[in-house]
Amino acid sequence: MNILTIIFVFTSTLVISSCKSPDLAVSGNAKENRSDLKATKKQHFRFNQVIRFGDYYSSKVKRSWPKHSSEFALKFQKKAEQKLSFTQYTPFGKTAAVMAINHLSNREIKIFKDLFSYSLLHQNTFIGTVIPTNDESKNWNFVIHDPESGSSNDLKCGMIKDNSDNIIMINRVKKLKGQSNWVLLDNFGFEFIMNGWTVCAVSTINNGRIWLKDDIEEDLKLVLASISTALLVRQSLY
Repeated sequence: MNILTIIFVFTSTLVISSCKSPDLAVSGNAKENRSDLKATKKQHFRFNQVIRFGDYYSSKVKRSWPKHSSEFALKFQKKAEQKLSFTQYTPFGKTAAVMAINHLSNREIKIFKDLFSYSLLHQNTFIGTVIPTNDESKNWNFVIHDPESGSSNDLKCGMIKDNSDNIIMINRVKKLKGQSNWVLLDNFGFEFIMNGWTVCAVSTINNGRIWLKDDIEEDLKLVLASISTALLVRQSLY
């Protein structure tokens, strides 16, 4: 590593480690009708962590799953090792059970392909399900492959899909507002795109920050908040 690279890495670390989380450089339409929610983590430990952003918050995060009859839970319950679960709460009273797995074995990749019909090559993959409490039939499954990748030029890294084949695409965000290109050494967060619109973005820098589109349905806000929380938990646990 030459001296210029060392200087660049050191300077970018100072920028990213500042008290205020830098703004992600997301799609232009993400600026329209959105709430900017800074996240806080009630406990900075591997267990019993609570994530809060605005009036959205989680229960204490567990490193295990509750017993559940969903297809996702039944497929992965016994085999998955790096598990986490929590309940997501919203300011409008809706809640969801969230279960996720970080890093997959080869056997789990095969189960995943059969269940999701999604081409998956990376063991370094984060998958999970969001199950609304008021209607468990309307669950959404998500997949994010190679979440930390800073070298890949392909911004597309995953998707969220419900039982009716509604799809939200997930892109990496590798740019920060107001920062020169040499700072872009890693993946700084994720952008969720539905029907060409950015409906949510998550910064995983420091405690985290969430941008959530205001004029979308509450059910969709619940799903996006749940996955945003899961990403922030993953960032701190592993």
